[in-house]
Amino acid sequence: MMTNSSAMNVGDILAAVGLTAKERSSFLTGLGARGGLLGASWVKLPGIYKLLLGGTGTVAIDVRDMNGTIILAGQSFDAAGPRSEYPYFGDQAYEIRATCTGTATAEIV
Repeated sequence: MMTNSSAMNVGDILAAVGLTAKERSSFLTGLGARGGLLGASWVKLPGIYKLLLGGTGTVAIDVRDMNGTIILAGQSFDAAGPRSEYPYFGDQAYEIRATCTGTATAEIV
Protein backbone atom coordinates (compact mmCIF):
# COMPACT_ATOMS: atom_id res chain seq x y z
CA MET A 1 0.00 0.00 0.00
CA MET A 2 1.06 3.56 -0.50
CA THR A 3 1.41 6.07 2.29
CA ASN A 4 2.91 9.52 2.32
CA SER A 5 5.38 8.64 5.09
CA SER A 6 8.05 7.06 2.86
CA ALA A 7 11.01 9.32 2.10
CA MET A 8 12.12 7.15 -0.84
CA ASN A 9 9.93 4.56 -2.51
CA VAL A 10 10.78 1.49 -4.57
CA GLY A 11 10.28 3.38 -7.83
CA ASP A 12 12.78 6.05 -6.73
CA ILE A 13 15.35 3.38 -5.86
CA LEU A 14 14.88 1.63 -9.21
CA ALA A 15 15.28 4.97 -11.01
CA ALA A 16 18.45 5.70 -9.00
CA VAL A 17 20.04 2.47 -10.25
CA GLY A 18 19.26 3.44 -13.83
CA LEU A 19 16.13 1.52 -14.79
CA THR A 20 13.90 3.16 -17.40
CA ALA A 21 10.26 3.97 -16.65
CA LYS A 22 9.15 0.92 -18.64
CA GLU A 23 11.64 -1.34 -16.79
CA ARG A 24 10.52 0.04 -13.40
CA SER A 25 6.86 -0.55 -14.28
CA SER A 26 7.60 -4.10 -15.38
CA PHE A 27 9.58 -4.80 -12.22
CA LEU A 28 6.88 -3.38 -9.93
CA THR A 29 4.17 -5.32 -11.75
CA GLY A 30 6.24 -8.48 -11.25
CA LEU A 31 6.40 -7.71 -7.53
CA GLY A 32 2.64 -7.61 -7.37
CA ALA A 33 2.35 -3.85 -7.66
CA ARG A 34 -1.07 -4.62 -9.05
CA GLY A 35 -1.81 -4.27 -5.35
CA GLY A 36 -0.31 -1.26 -3.61
CA LEU A 37 0.45 1.94 -5.45
CA LEU A 38 3.97 2.84 -4.39
CA GLY A 39 4.75 6.53 -4.03
CA ALA A 40 5.12 8.37 -7.29
CA SER A 41 5.91 5.16 -9.19
CA TRP A 42 3.94 4.40 -12.30
CA VAL A 43 2.15 1.03 -12.18
CA LYS A 44 0.66 -0.72 -15.21
CA LEU A 45 -3.13 -0.95 -15.04
CA PRO A 46 -4.58 -4.44 -15.40
CA GLY A 47 -7.42 -4.96 -17.90
CA ILE A 48 -10.08 -5.08 -15.19
CA TYR A 49 -9.51 -3.37 -11.86
CA LYS A 50 -10.96 -1.57 -8.91
CA LEU A 51 -9.37 1.04 -6.69
CA LEU A 52 -9.35 0.30 -2.95
CA LEU A 53 -8.98 3.33 -0.69
CA GLY A 54 -8.25 3.35 3.02
CA GLY A 55 -7.25 5.63 5.86
CA THR A 56 -8.16 9.29 5.98
CA GLY A 57 -7.09 12.00 3.57
CA THR A 58 -7.17 12.25 -0.19
CA VAL A 59 -5.73 10.23 -3.05
CA ALA A 60 -4.85 12.10 -6.27
CA ILE A 61 -4.56 9.85 -9.32
CA ASP A 62 -2.56 10.51 -12.48
CA VAL A 63 -2.91 8.28 -15.54
CA ARG A 64 -0.75 8.08 -18.65
CA ASP A 65 -0.94 6.29 -21.99
CA MET A 66 1.57 3.87 -23.57
CA ASN A 67 3.57 6.79 -24.95
CA GLY A 68 4.06 8.30 -21.51
CA THR A 69 1.65 11.19 -22.11
CA ILE A 70 -0.37 12.07 -19.01
CA ILE A 71 -4.01 11.81 -20.03
CA LEU A 72 -5.55 12.44 -16.59
CA ALA A 73 -3.92 14.51 -13.86
CA GLY A 74 -4.97 14.84 -10.25
CA GLN A 75 -8.33 13.07 -10.19
CA SER A 76 -9.04 13.25 -6.47
CA PHE A 77 -10.74 10.69 -4.24
CA ASP A 78 -11.66 11.04 -0.56
CA ALA A 79 -10.03 8.06 1.11
CA ALA A 80 -12.40 7.82 4.09
CA GLY A 81 -12.52 4.08 4.12
CA PRO A 82 -11.95 1.30 3.55
CA ARG A 83 -14.00 1.57 0.39
CA SER A 84 -13.89 0.60 -3.28
CA GLU A 85 -14.11 2.77 -6.37
CA TYR A 86 -14.59 1.62 -9.94
CA PRO A 87 -13.15 4.53 -11.90
CA TYR A 88 -12.90 4.53 -15.68
CA PHE A 89 -9.67 6.24 -16.74
CA GLY A 90 -10.26 5.98 -20.49
CA ASP A 91 -9.48 3.53 -23.28
CA GLN A 92 -5.89 4.75 -23.55
CA ALA A 93 -5.07 4.35 -19.83
CA TYR A 94 -1.89 2.29 -19.45
CA GLU A 95 -0.22 3.27 -16.17
CA ILE A 96 -1.34 4.88 -12.93
CA ARG A 97 0.28 6.61 -9.99
CA ALA A 98 -1.15 7.99 -6.78
CA THR A 99 -0.24 10.76 -4.35
CA CYS A 100 -1.77 10.42 -0.89
CA THR A 101 -2.28 12.88 1.94
CA GLY A 102 -2.85 12.12 5.61
CA THR A 103 -2.99 8.39 6.29
CA ALA A 104 -4.65 7.61 2.95
CA THR A 105 -3.71 4.44 1.08
CA ALA A 106 -4.48 3.30 -2.47
CA GLU A 107 -4.45 -0.16 -3.98
CA ILE A 108 -5.35 -1.58 -7.40
CA VAL A 109 -6.99 -5.03 -7.39
